[in-house]
Amino acid sequence: MSRTRFPVGPQPEVFLGRAVRARRAELGLSQEKLASTSGLDRSFVGEIDRGQRNVTIPTLLRIAIALDTTPGTLLDAAHAELRAANPWYDEAVRRGAVEIGQ
Repeated sequence: MSRTRFPVGPQPEVFLGRAVRARRAELGLSQEKLASTSGLDRSFVGEIDRGQRNVTIPTLLRIAIALDTTPGTLLDAAHAELRAANPWYDEAVRRGAVEIGQ
């Protein structure tokens, strides 16, 4: 299965990573502490922080719980940055389609 990528700009996992990192920093947690609390490997948490990993819904839920927040809050923060950083986004939403391969 190939990975779907948006046409241009940073990919969504980058923005989710930023949201996770910002919340982690707000709480004063290290990657190690977040990993321990969420039951994930520290290197995996680091990859999420850097936007190098897509996460599943169960993994996002574990991270959100460990960060004393909700998956929706993390996704809302990521969505706001994704939208601001990608000029094609609003047009794609208006059309109801993302043109892959631009």
